[in-house]
Amino acid sequence: MKLLKTAALISSLLLGSSIQAQDADFIDFAMDKTYPETSRKRTEEFSNYKFGLFVHWGLYSVPAGKWHDGRILKKNYGEWIQYHLKIPFTEYSQLTKEFNPTDFDADRWVSYVKSLGMKYIVITSKHHDGFALFPSDVSEYDIESTPYKKDILGQLKKACDKYGIALGFYYSQAKDWENINAVDGQLFKDLPENYKPDLDKYIAEKSIPQLKELLTRYEPTLIWFDTPQQITPERAQRFADTVNTYSPKTLINSRIVFPGSALQRWMQGQPTNEEAAIQFKLQTKWQTDFNDFVDYISLRDKGIPNSIIPIPFESPDSVSTSYGHKEFGYVKYHTPEELVHRLVKTTARGGNYLLNIGPDGKGNIPSKTKELLDQLGSWMKTNSNAIHNTIANPFGQLFDECEVTYNSSTNTLYLIFLQWPTDSAITINLPQEKSGFTVQPTARVLGSNATTQIIKLDNTLTIASIPQNIPQSSATVIAIQLDTPIK
Repeated sequence: MKLLKTAALISSLLLGSSIQAQDADFIDFAMDKTYPETSRKRTEEFSNYKFGLFVHWGLYSVPAGKWHDGRILKKNYGEWIQYHLKIPFTEYSQLTKEFNPTDFDADRWVSYVKSLGMKYIVITSKHHDGFALFPSDVSEYDIESTPYKKDILGQLKKACDKYGIALGFYYSQAKDWENINAVDGQLFKDLPENYKPDLDKYIAEKSIPQLKELLTRYEPTLIWFDTPQQITPERAQRFADTVNTYSPKTLINSRIVFPGSALQRWMQGQPTNEEAAIQFKLQTKWQTDFNDFVDYISLRDKGIPNSIIPIPFESPDSVSTSYGHKEFGYVKYHTPEELVHRLVKTTARGGNYLLNIGPDGKGNIPSKTKELLDQLGSWMKTNSNAIHNTIANPFGQLFDECEVTYNSSTNTLYLIFLQWPTDSAITINLPQEKSGFTVQPTARVLGSNATTQIIKLDNTLTIASIPQNIPQSSATVIAIQLDTPIK
């Protein structure tokens, strides 16, 4: 049984209260008692990934937001084109004749991911349109029905093993616009008006069997479930049991049963009135039903945490306003600076930053996306020590001056400035219970030869002699070596 959370921890998160210092020992004790060692170790490995690549890729990558009749998907995600333009399955499925990603090179993709400082990849094995990006014995609506025919997931698995990159699969367990018994599957086929879909039949005949294929063929690091519409805890348990039976080391995200947007509001103490009214009931479910099979939390799409979250979580962001490839309609890209800031905020608050791209129908990373990734990778080459092998801000609170991470193995404190100070000195007030450490008097500015002076007095940390002639950067890091650890 995979137990992620304790009653005290969940209560604190759901009700928006802070974790007090005196609770820390109890939480650690409870987690030690409830976590099977193999499961906890696996989750800790996941938390150490810090930075990963999300890939939305499939038939929808071909139209890229514009259908054959000239209609354009305006503000929605590119992968939702069939749904929002109400394209019948008989028309949409013809994209299998056009999807032929001959430019796809798994080795090139994965080596590039590694060069960016990323540690894992999650790719859509089946999105809501129902098309499988792998050969499936369960459904003919798969990669073998295209001119390409080759197993994309198998190629990625081989390359990931070669380069030491973890591989996970997104799988839409409830929505499937190809199947008349799945959620919304009836919208795209001619059916009698009184037709009653049977979701359990769909789960038994397609979802679970395809999940078994993914688990037994590729042994993924994680399964990234999504949009659990009509997925009750009982139905979710069937998926969890399948994962635990066929690939026990594979992790399960929270969207197996719980949508990311509502979850993030609960975790950060910002429920709507309706959510607040049923909070106690859901709190009970977290302690009983949900935490039996959830290994880590997936926040809402593009959700960046505004507080430190002391359990494993992940922020599924994207380089643009879409996840799937989109050339037509409204598309806005983040700036390189914004992406660096979102990476820093997520990791400094305890999570993994999963950044999405949408390759085109030929298997290429679009030039604008590549440009953004290159600049993000350049920042990581200089500052990766402040991201990898670190934990969240060890002081348990956010500071106005900077974001903070900490490497307890090297005893290094990283102050990450999203805006470089214009004053020659700044002082950070520390919580009294976390101020009993000592520091080296000089600290390095990563990516330059510059140094600063560090003065530690009681519960204050002063950075003095701040240089103003350092190279421009989206975020600049000061690495402070400690003489004694933060406890």
